[in-house]
Parts: sequence; C-alpha cells; structure tokens
Amino acid sequence: MTRLLAFAGITFLALGGCNCVQSNYKELPSPDGRYVAIERETNCGATDPFGVAVSIQSRTPRLGVAWLGFSSKRVFLADVSLRYTHVEWLDNHNLKVVCTDCQKYGVSERVEGWRDVKVKFDVGNSGKGVF
Repeated sequence: MTRLLAFAGITFLALGGCNCVQSNYKELPSPDGRYVAIERETNCGATDPFGVAVSIQSRTPRLGVAWLGFSSKRVFLADVSLRYTHVEWLDNHNLKVVCTDCQKYGVSERVEGWRDVKVKFDVGNSGKGVF
C-alpha cells in the first residue's frame, strides 16, 4: 500500500509538474522605441521560489505583420527575485543588467548581444548557478 501511494504521488508530480506562476512583469522600451526589454519573474513555490528572465524583443513585427509575432531573445536568466535585478537602456543599442544577489545564487544564462543590441552585465563574481 505504501509503495502504491508513493508511486501515485510521484506520478502526480511528474504529470502535473510544479505550478509555477508569473509573479511580476516589467517592460522597458529602448530610447528609440525599436526594442523593449522584458523582465519576467516566476515563482514556483517552496522548492524553487523565484527566477528572473530578461528578454529583448523587437517592436517590428515579423514580415511586417503583427499576427506573426515579434522576434525576441532571452539574454539573462537567474534564480533570484526581481527586486534584486535592475535593467536599464544606456542608449539605443546598449542594455545593462544589474543583479545584486546573483553572486549568492549564480546565473544560468547570460547572452552579450542580439542583433544590434549589446548587453552589459553587473552580476558581481557570480558563476553558473545550480540549474
């Protein structure tokens, strides 16, 4: 009986996964409006509380048609709360990502450029996190 309950619990977790929710969201347009930096915070509960992803999205639709969507690239991913990150456009082609708690938890992804945008990072002495 105990094995059956354990199997049912593991199956439930495997099929259902965790219930991660987006807990915060910010958009910051570039000075010329060609791009937007998007910060998303997810909260997966007690086992993996917070994660922050920063993406750059073009404001020009694919093939000039909005329903085809907008090109984007994730440039930063870390296991921290959004309150420990700060994103700012230095000019039309330079984005800066600051993470004050990344040294403690590490950074999972860091991309230094996309299209004509360069990304600078101030994340202390953080290395690769446990992802």
